Order: sequence, then structure tokens, then C-alpha cells
Amino acid sequence: MKKKFFVAISILLIAFMITPILGCATRKKANIQTITFPMEKGEQKLSLKVTMPKGWYVSKEKPKEVVYYPSVRKDLYNKKGEFVGYCAILRYDAGIKKFQDVERPEQLYAQVSLANHYQFDVRNSDITDLKYRTVLETKYRRTDVCGVYYSAQLTGSEHEKYNYGILSCRNKTKTYVVFDIERNKTTLKQIKKMAKSITY
Repeated sequence: MKKKFFVAISILLIAFMITPILGCATRKKANIQTITFPMEKGEQKLSLKVTMPKGWYVSKEKPKEVVYYPSVRKDLYNKKGEFVGYCAILRYDAGIKKFQDVERPEQLYAQVSLANHYQFDVRNSDITDLKYRTVLETKYRRTDVCGVYYSAQLTGSEHEKYNYGILSCRNKTKTYVVFDIERNKTTLKQIKKMAKSITY
């Protein structure tokens, strides 16, 4: 009986010793990427960290201009070198000091949510099947997911296009970042995981 007791205790001790090691190994495997954006003259660059799907990475090229709204973007690629989306940064509109000041998300994200041919659908207008929802919120920042709509005119075909979108705002810098991710390159589960991991 005593022998069985000591064996059980030994197994428990080993388990307690191995668990932290396994946890460290899991953290090391996480694909945490840093995305840095230039800011206005006299301001420090803004960097954010996000956990991306395995093999994804941020382009090392200089930020490009966004076609659909005034901003710059960093492109994202998967391990095959395929384009999977982009991340861009924008500022709060004048008069908005914190995201809690607005009643509706389209007021905060006006620059990316009100166009006819391209928009982050934060109004749940049924143009995409991914409903706008908040996945993380604190006193100082908030992160949301939604669908991203491309009209047939933009896709150059007879069909509209829908991507996954992430929007993450931060009161301290009065900025928000957006991710437009190709829907056929990932899953909603991965998008939510990315969204919840964003820090800056």
C-alpha cells in the first residue's frame, strides 16, 4: 500500500515538473509577429504584436499606401509565400478622445466602414455573414471582428468578395489598426485568436 502511495506521489511530482516545461515549449512555438508603422514627424513609431497562424509573416518591405482610405499598410504572407492579407493603421477622427465617446462603431471606424465598394461591415448590414462583435475590451483599448466587403466592381468579376476583418483601437495613441484577411486562407477561429492576441 505504501509503495503504491509513493508511486502515485512520484507521478504527481513528475507531472508538476513537466507541465511548466511543456507550457514554455508551447509559448515558444507561438508565431508572434511585430508590425511597425511610421507615425507623423516628431512621433515615435508605433509597434504592435500579434500571434499569427503558423508560418505567417510580415513583409519586410516598406509600408505601402492603402488604395481605399488614407493610410499605409504592411502585407502579410503565409509559409508558401502567398499573400493572405494586410494590416493598416488609422487615427481617431477629430473630436474623439476615447472609443467610449462614440455610440456606434461606424463613428469610430468611419474611415473604413462607410464606403460603398469596400468596407469593414461594423453595422451588421448583412452584406457579409460575419457579424460584428467585440472579442476583447479594457478601459484603454478594444478589439473587434467583422466581415470585409468588396463589391463586384473592385473584384473585377461578377461576384462580390468577403474577407475577415479585425479592428483594434487604443485610446492612448488615439489610433486603431485594421486587418483585412483573405477568407480562403484562414478560419474564423484563427481570426478570433489573432484578434485577442493584439497588443500595442
